[in-house]
Amino acid sequence: MNERSEVVSDLDEDTESLAARVISCIEAGDLDALGECFGPEAVIWHNDDDLEVGFDRVRRVLGWLHRNVKNLRYTSVRRHATRSGYVQQHVVEAETLGGDVLYMPACLVVEVVDGHIHRLDEYLDSIRAQVLQ
Repeated sequence: MNERSEVVSDLDEDTESLAARVISCIEAGDLDALGECFGPEAVIWHNDDDLEVGFDRVRRVLGWLHRNVKNLRYTSVRRHATRSGYVQQHVVEAETLGGDVLYMPACLVVEVVDGHIHRLDEYLDSIRAQVLQ
């Protein structure tokens, strides 16, 4: 797997802090702290199933992920400001318990309201997640 790369970002300080906290919480498996990054009515959409879900569903998926991989990390992170939040491109890397490597490029389109994520659209190549099965 790649060494952790430097984050490239043009976000303002508050939005950068939120974006960095989201990734840090996911990498650490701190789902309670991650939940604090999302507003109470936050919606998360994924391109691979075309469903809009709340944070509780995402919490379950990330909990499963942390039980089934090690060394989860985000690399090649690039963040760009938008009028309503930010776009983030990155690679999710991890090792499965069976020794396979997860390498999944992804993109997030994030809407921020009052310092919390209001909507997050995640685009990823789900074929890369097959190593998790």
